[in-house]
Amino acid sequence: MTNEKNTDFGLPKETPEQRLVRLQAAAAQIISDETDDEIIARMVATARDARKEEAADTLPKDTEGFPAEYVKVEIFSGNDKHDLAYVPLGINGFVIKCPRGVPVIIPKAFVTQCLENAIEEITIQSQGGLITRPRHRFPYNVKGTATQEEYREFQLAQRSLATQQTMAAAQ
Repeated sequence: MTNEKNTDFGLPKETPEQRLVRLQAAAAQIISDETDDEIIARMVATARDARKEEAADTLPKDTEGFPAEYVKVEIFSGNDKHDLAYVPLGINGFVIKCPRGVPVIIPKAFVTQCLENAIEEITIQSQGGLITRPRHRFPYNVKGTATQEEYREFQLAQRSLATQQTMAAAQ
């Protein structure tokens, strides 16, 4: 035997329509007891939660605003004696310098938007004369993906190296 309350003992069962009317009346009473400030505070909280959910739907971002996907890449040394020791890669005004000949960890966006699209036409001598062919301006090799932690560690190491080089140059 259960210990149920006998609140409806001897009363006829409530119809769904009657229940709905009773609940609406209870909700109206609760709302009438609330002040405008409480209602506005609740609406603001609901709107903030909706914005948080919208923001959560986007890709995770690192501090530079690029998708938090990272790759280990090595940009090969240049063939021309005038080539810089680094390759400047830029997206929407944000530029990073990638040294040539050493593995670096960079956001994947710089590979897919900069390195893959840096194509130049070269002219070569052939048996039939001169022909032009496309080639990557900055040949590179993707060594694999990297985690956000590896990227952060790499950034810290690069900043430390830059500080050491700056101090050595100042002496």
